[in-house]
Amino acid sequence: NCRLGEGLGEDALLQPDRIQLALAAMSRFAGIMKAMGVTTIHDVAAAAVRRARNAAEFTVPAEAIIGRPIEVLSQVEEAHFVSQGLTLNIPEATGFVADLGGGSLEVVKLERGVAQHSTSFNFGHLSTVTADDLRNAFDSTPWLAGDSSTRIFGVGGSFRALGLAYIEQTGYPLPVLHGLRIPGDEAANLLSAFCRESPDLSGVPLGRQKTMPTAALIMLSVSGCATDQTSKQTSPDAEETTEVVQNSATAETSEGATANEADQSVETAEASLDEGNSEGEPTAEVVEGKA
Repeated sequence: NCRLGEGLGEDALLQPDRIQLALAAMSRFAGIMKAMGVTTIHDVAAAAVRRARNAAEFTVPAEAIIGRPIEVLSQVEEAHFVSQGLTLNIPEATGFVADLGGGSLEVVKLERGVAQHSTSFNFGHLSTVTADDLRNAFDSTPWLAGDSSTRIFGVGGSFRALGLAYIEQTGYPLPVLHGLRIPGDEAANLLSAFCRESPDLSGVPLGRQKTMPTAALIMLSVSGCATDQTSKQTSPDAEETTEVVQNSATAETSEGATANEADQSVETAEASLDEGNSEGEPTAEVVEGKA
């Protein structure tokens, strides 16, 4: 894990040790691509390079390593590719897409697979950020603060880490992240526990443990944009669930199912391991809900 954006603070400078680690990784992958005869390469950089004042200290040697120019994505372009990656897997997705990276958070509003709004925030799981910072950022985005969506599709390793932690800490019997739905209260409890002074990070991969508290704080704040509005429209007994999808690195928050509905979904999921889903995709969906 290169964590190129680690230490990218108010001075907007990439740190020398992070640059060297990233260049070493690029050298390795350049060698692998050459050995495999790869001829089609799309080399892009995102938030860390986009924001850095000394970006050339990374891009110049990196371009020399791979022998090609590196395209630095704009915030709009990054959000576009995030939503495109999700809808290739879930064509009719409706709700928020949240791509939580090291140095930025892209949020896209989808309606039946079509992007309606998008924005990018200059904080990620490698950032120093407070709950007030997050609240102010989200409140200043009208379409996000006032939206009544009940689903959140989260993209990135932090969301996968949430799913892995849920599986381990609850003893969930089917260790498949693709399609896993975590009841909203349990997801909130897990994320809140990650934010504590001495967090229980059981199940979180070692490479994610250092940054998981910040990631959890951001995920809680993003989900609040939907649940704060949803609570005004649903009954007190309505429940939120979180779905983590390994194949597209996403998580989804939606209104919860009853126990019977959850049981049926688990049966469907287990069958899809062998048979694929109705759209022919070899995916498994695991749903856990409460009455």
